[in-house]
Amino acid sequence: MKKYFLYIALFLYTCPNIMGQTLSGQWSGKINFQGAQLRLAFTFSQSEAGKLQATMSSPDQSVYDIPADSVYFVNDSLKIAVNQFGITYQAKKTTPTKFNGVFEQAGFKLPLELNFDAIPTSKKEKPQTPKPPFSYQVENITFPNNKENFKLAGTLSLPKNKTNLPAVILISGSGKHNRNQEILGHKPFWVIADYLTKNGIAVLRFDDRGVAESEGNFDDATSKDFANDAEAAFNYLRNRKEINPKKIGLLGHSEGGIIAPIVALNNPDVAFMVLLAAPGLSGDEILLLQQELIGKANNINPKSLKKLIQTNQKLFEIIKTTEDKELLNQKLIETLKTHSDKLNVYNINENKFIDNSIKGLTTPWMKFFLSYNPAPTLQKINCPVFALNGEKDIQVPAKENLAAIKNAFAKNKKAKLTLKEYPQLNHLFQECNLCNLTEYGQLEQSISPIVLKDITQWILKQTSKKY
Repeated sequence: MKKYFLYIALFLYTCPNIMGQTLSGQWSGKINFQGAQLRLAFTFSQSEAGKLQATMSSPDQSVYDIPADSVYFVNDSLKIAVNQFGITYQAKKTTPTKFNGVFEQAGFKLPLELNFDAIPTSKKEKPQTPKPPFSYQVENITFPNNKENFKLAGTLSLPKNKTNLPAVILISGSGKHNRNQEILGHKPFWVIADYLTKNGIAVLRFDDRGVAESEGNFDDATSKDFANDAEAAFNYLRNRKEINPKKIGLLGHSEGGIIAPIVALNNPDVAFMVLLAAPGLSGDEILLLQQELIGKANNINPKSLKKLIQTNQKLFEIIKTTEDKELLNQKLIETLKTHSDKLNVYNINENKFIDNSIKGLTTPWMKFFLSYNPAPTLQKINCPVFALNGEKDIQVPAKENLAAIKNAFAKNKKAKLTLKEYPQLNHLFQECNLCNLTEYGQLEQSISPIVLKDITQWILKQTSKKY
């Protein structure tokens, strides 16, 4: 689901160095956002032409050595701007080894002090990330989405020298993801594909539309559109000679757990589904629960958190019940202005905050997600389903969503549902300690080996029937 913590922007823009001032070396500091501390490091150097260059790293999010396009530094004043993400950092050099300034994004203004020092910023692969040589066949492929006339790109992993194979299609969660569902240094879909293929199951994972090598428009798409992409992958696999067309299933993580049932409902030949941290509740219920749990994990003042949730309830209801675009924007502006003093304890630029909030709240994806209830679709699914979640998931809370999935299937006499909740696992199925969002990138584990084993054994059980 959408990540409600501060993601540090990845691209900066630069202009020439002024008056020969130098920042050579690494400057680092911490941003405190809703109780979570995120480290930032800027490494500055000079090109042969004397132009100031920089790279940016955020070790807590496993983001390293992102090249900056431009930096402005004159008379001890530093300004870095990130137009694409609405970010600015303005600071004054107060001592030879210190900058004091303000980091601003989406209207939020956060103090950021940079010191001339070094923090670990070397990028390294997580231990579970697969490494060649591989014991199976790896094929980069493309396949068409004929409904919308564009091509998607992905990777098909096949056990060597085998036919009549069971297969599974991996469907990513919300946000723009490549075929590995890469997040904060982790590549969980690659880890899953590697494990399954080593155990005799073919796996297709693909880049989201408009991401990496896939064509298409991501920004205007909803979960129903992404279901068209997954269906295109399903149709592609049915025509592969190595694959048994009656043994093809779907594995969806988070929003992918909404998408998979939509595909299965329209394609009775889907053999099975694995739902990883899948929503069972409607979108607005999910987001309000998510905000409450993330706020508590980050030690937000209970009164402030309650006001935030109440404001969002009003905003979500407006979006769900207002069709006219102009009237919708007017109602959202009025509500945000009325409650802007209650939104959080930070110093915010009200106009920027409202503008960015409306842009985020009125995307096609958000409008669809807030109103979508997965229960009616789940009630009609006849193939075997394995729904699993981590006890410490604060994005798609396990207790409420697994219960909702169970209740939906209880109304289906043909239901073949397996449910499992894993202690001490988070939304990414990592064994967690603090179990907050910031910890995702800090943990070395990409996905619990127990979960990998359970998924594999369950799929093999479902596909052992002879056809």
